Amino acid sequence: MQSRIELLAEADLNDVAAQLRDMQRDAAASLGCDTEHSAAWSLGLRYLGQTEEITVEFDPESDNQEQLAQSFAAAHERLYGFARDGHAVQLASLWLSVSASAPHIERGELPTGMQLPEPSATREVAFGGKAMDTAIYSREDLLAGSTVEGPAVVEQDDTTTVVPPNWSGEVLPTGEMVLAVKAQA
Repeated sequence: MQSRIELLAEADLNDVAAQLRDMQRDAAASLGCDTEHSAAWSLGLRYLGQTEEITVEFDPESDNQEQLAQSFAAAHERLYGFARDGHAVQLASLWLSVSASAPHIERGELPTGMQLPEPSATREVAFGGKAMDTAIYSREDLLAGSTVEGPAVVEQDDTTTVVPPNWSGEVLPTGEMVLAVKAQA
């Protein structure tokens, strides 16, 4: 996204397209996909005097100021229930989205170990309003095939997984943990 403030009626759409092409070239280069990528161009438009803008798709081959103003008015009416006929439309920003295929990455697998390590701690945790002694595990200690029985908490740097009572969590070879409710006897 880049800011560009001017009245839509006075905007040089060829220059706008050139600026978006430069943005697209830079984005593709930063993604390492100079040739094989797709891009979507949009303009952030608003009525003169407003602060909130609405993004409208932009095709430099077919769009002109009047078409863009009509697309904006239709989007404004869909969002807010009205459009301001004859009110000046302002170009506020240029938006670009670039997509490219990434090479296939082989995921490693965790070592297998069916035996669950000892909990690193035990804490009182409330489940359904009832305090229960709960095993605390460190995620890095769990191997593929380990099954954590609830109630339990699995801690790691970027998240915490809660395994409620009557649930279990199985660690897959790829590292995911799948939680499942136990069948009632």
